Amino acid sequence: MLMITYEKSSRGLTLKLDGRVAGEWVNELADFWAKTAPRVASTKLFIDISDITYADFAGIQALRAIHSQAQAELVSNSPWTRYLAEEIRSIREDSVADQTAEYSGKFKTLLQLPGKFFSKLSPEEFNTLMWMGCPMSCQPGEVLFTEDDPGLESVYLILEGKVMLSISSPDEGRSSGEERLTYSVAKEGDILGLASVLSSTPPEMTAEALDKAKLACIWRDDLLNFLSDHPDVYEAVIEEVREDLHSAMRFLRNANFAKKSMV
Repeated sequence: MLMITYEKSSRGLTLKLDGRVAGEWVNELADFWAKTAPRVASTKLFIDISDITYADFAGIQALRAIHSQAQAELVSNSPWTRYLAEEIRSIREDSVADQTAEYSGKFKTLLQLPGKFFSKLSPEEFNTLMWMGCPMSCQPGEVLFTEDDPGLESVYLILEGKVMLSISSPDEGRSSGEERLTYSVAKEGDILGLASVLSSTPPEMTAEALDKAKLACIWRDDLLNFLSDHPDVYEAVIEEVREDLHSAMRFLRNANFAKKSMV
């Protein structure tokens, strides 16, 4: 579902989009803009994409057309929507079909990864999970989430690249950037933020891209609904979280022994 509202103010007109810009909703957005554009031709336009939870490639093209025609300013508030804003501003030479094929091709390579739960999914479950994901990329040094975030609205599935996971020193506190301890480096097939989303609690670590990474952003509500409809997948995901917990315990033991050996 896509909710479209607009609000006039002294600075101009804000077009606010809430929901999914995909499928039939792309046509709804195009029809709305066709009727609205003549009335706001001389007005400064802001497009608030902060609450867009998904946009397929056709949806991005529709947003790109509105942005270009109105010379609009984009408003975003998260790694996913900031990426979406960059995509809207860009000029892509490849077609929707090319972009779709590139994304699905990278996603399907996850089936070849040993030890991951993807191979346990049925073809239908795998395809549903794939098209729930919002393709996005991040630059080296870009932070996906921190320990100070109150909670995550999405998980990030790594399709390409590496992301450093780090924790703050107990002496410095969670919010300090002075001293950090690298917990691990996540790579292709790893899901970031899973425990936080499932438990509705703040993340226990900070995630920062080490190189240009390509990800699939899956929104919390979509994931929880999917897991509710597929109990067998839920069990596989819980196993993934359990393995993450075991890895964390091994890390803590090694860190503790290393600290004692230095005393």
